[in-house]
Amino acid sequence: MHRVFAIGAVVAGLWPLRVEAQAAPTPPADLDGARRAVFMEAVKAFEAKDWATCEVKADGVWSQKQAPQTAALLGLCEAELGKYAEAAEHLDYYRNNDPKNNPGRTQDVEAAWQKVQPKVAIATISCQEPDVDLVVDGKPRGRAPLTLYLTVDAKVEAKKLGFKPKTANVTAKLGGSQAIALALEVDKENPPPPPPGEKPIWPAILLGGVA
Repeated sequence: MHRVFAIGAVVAGLWPLRVEAQAAPTPPADLDGARRAVFMEAVKAFEAKDWATCEVKADGVWSQKQAPQTAALLGLCEAELGKYAEAAEHLDYYRNNDPKNNPGRTQDVEAAWQKVQPKVAIATISCQEPDVDLVVDGKPRGRAPLTLYLTVDAKVEAKKLGFKPKTANVTAKLGGSQAIALALEVDKENPPPPPPGEKPIWPAILLGGVA
């Protein structure tokens, strides 16, 4: 009987170690030595619950190379710091790119996502035209389609050469999601340039009008 209890105690003692080993982050591939070192510094800060240091270190790696394990580490730290919009963006990146090779990490991210998601609004901005630049509250954010994670209302402006800018006010409905399609109109005074190798048709139109 004592032997059974002894075996059970050993198994119970090893179980947390096995789970912890599953959840231990590893540096993303293709990082140089310096960035790998910074990533591991972020991991140590995370283990010490130094969320601010962890965020700074992980964000430095993320800015150089976006990878799921960095997104998970960064998002978990941001969630602890109450930076819900940033946390939601990085946690969702991991959820959409989860390599499914670390059950512990997946579980941690899902638990954090359940806490963060009700505190943010998710808005997906799309345009019918390709290569449309999006500016959110005066700051360039990339090209459509783009998913925004908001805690307050935002102003989105879509811009493309040859088209009139299009503006939309996005209401932050916390805990919800919405899709916003922006339709751009051609700027007749400054029309878009023709595709490479294709002659513009507007001179012919003008000549036809004159004739």
